[in-house]
Amino acid sequence: PGSWITYTVEDIPEDGLYYLTLKYRQNVQTGMSTFRTITVNGEVPSASFENAAFPYGLDWENKTIVDKAGNPCPIYLKKGTNEIRFQATVGKWADVLRAVEESNRRLNDMYIQIVMVTGTSPDKYRDYDLEKEIPGLISCFTEEKEAADEFDRLNGSKSTQAETVRRAVTQLESMLEKPKTIPQRISNFRDTVSNLSSWVYGNMWQPLELDYILIHSAQAEIPPAKAGFLAGVRHLFGSFVASFTQDYNSMGDSDGTGESITVWLNSGRDQGQIMKDMITDDFTAETGISVKLSLVQAGFIEATLAG
Repeated sequence: PGSWITYTVEDIPEDGLYYLTLKYRQNVQTGMSTFRTITVNGEVPSASFENAAFPYGLDWENKTIVDKAGNPCPIYLKKGTNEIRFQATVGKWADVLRAVEESNRRLNDMYIQIVMVTGTSPDKYRDYDLEKEIPGLISCFTEEKEAADEFDRLNGSKSTQAETVRRAVTQLESMLEKPKTIPQRISNFRDTVSNLSSWVYGNMWQPLELDYILIHSAQAEIPPAKAGFLAGVRHLFGSFVASFTQDYNSMGDSDGTGESITVWLNSGRDQGQIMKDMITDDFTAETGISVKLSLVQAGFIEATLAG
């Protein structure tokens, strides 16, 4: 949340109102929407562009920004170049995540206080009377259920994403029923605190894939997000043919003029793509030497011995 990316939109034919459609896919946060606040030339055009929701789905989808009534919301663009920024936000989950985070912080403090009384290896034959020794222990254990219920209410249905919180609630309720068993369950309690921390961090993550951005008029025909049958067959056939000719481990080729070098890279393709862009923009631009990156999976020593 808070990170952003800005796209420059060029060649707008004239000043006026346009509509924004995004081809997107959000297939990571299962059963949840992720959110973006969209600004145009530094301003949020309307409330609909603030915390715009991108629901979970397995396939690519088209999303035109609309108002609560479902009507497309226009944006004002000037002739020439404009900037559109997408900023990741947690949207409607903000209050729930904050509540769980604060509650988890209290549970963590409570764990420390319990360990101060019992130690990390409590004596199972001793009655520690924790509810008397630690003020607020019982009330602290009763606040997680509200957060789980609110999460499901915002989501519109019971979600697997809330199960981590519900399991924590079940454990805390069980400990409330039998406070004398708390010392013997201290390790499980510690794991619950750790899982809740991971849950908060994981649900703050706001993944979203964008294929393209459409700036269009109200009468424009939007192309379908999914390829047709013939286009899919053509793509599969082309990929099959390319598998016999394309060197997928090579990134960047010599242009045939000037000096050229080959660099072995024992890393992933994503890292290689970033390095390729940096090499092209900086090294090759300054020296005139083209670079061919070759991704290798084995160690360098084995590859060298193999020639």
